Amino acid sequence: TQPIIKRIIATEGETVDIDFEQGIVYVDGEALDESAYLENGTTTQSSDYTYPLTVPKGHVFVLGDNRGYSTDSRSSDLGMVDARYVIGKVQFAFGGN
Repeated sequence: TQPIIKRIIATEGETVDIDFEQGIVYVDGEALDESAYLENGTTTQSSDYTYPLTVPKGHVFVLGDNRGYSTDSRSSDLGMVDARYVIGKVQFAFGGN
């Protein structure tokens, strides 16, 4: 299995809701401000899941920053990730606009 790089959006017990028409992700009812890393919000890409959903114990809900082409927790191909498989975190980022 190859490592993947994704943004952790929610952790165990948090509820995720995605408004695909508006491109907004909500965690526990609060809209995420994703303007620092996304230009147009969440893509209208479909999902195999029905929202809202609650992240189960020991898991995280992840989304890629390239939402139009990212396989992430919106897809049952990846689903919610067992937190034991998280191997690192970004300390800083550079570049961009």
